[in-house]
Formats: sequence, C-alpha cells, structure tokens
Amino acid sequence: MLKLHLNASKVRGTAVSYASITPNAVDLRIWLDQIALICLSKEFQKLKNELESFYGEVNVPQADVTAFADALYTFLTEYEEAALTSSS
Repeated sequence: MLKLHLNASKVRGTAVSYASITPNAVDLRIWLDQIALICLSKEFQKLKNELESFYGEVNVPQADVTAFADALYTFLTEYEEAALTSSS
C-alpha cells in the first residue's frame, strides 16, 4: 500500500501543507502498471476525449490535462471500489 505522510511547515509566516508518497518499489511498480493499463484502454481514451471536448467548449484552462486527470481519477476510483467490494 502507498503510505501518505502529511507535513506542515512555515514558509514566510504562512502554514504550508504538502504530501509525500513513499511507496516501496514493488508497490510502485504495481501501481504504475495499473495506471498504464488504464491509460491504454479504449474506455479511458473515450472518456478522456469526451471530457476534453466538453472542457474545451466551456473554456476550462488546460482542458487536455484536466480531462486526462479527471478520467484517470475516475478509473482509479472504480478499481479501488471494485477491490474493496471483492475483499469484503
């Protein structure tokens, strides 16, 4: 599993939060393989293209990047939910 460490520090008097992910090499490789399979799937490409088209029409800044990120998040969430459901 990925370990998420939240830290806060002071930068010029302002509290700043940041997250660092420290997975082990095996977990990282599995995670990256899953992302690669998602990104190469026809379903992912279709959703990304639909979102990019929609975001472009409504003038979302960086529509291509936002569409990619939103589509990837959607698929990762679906995989996580499926994994949780199958382990119950």
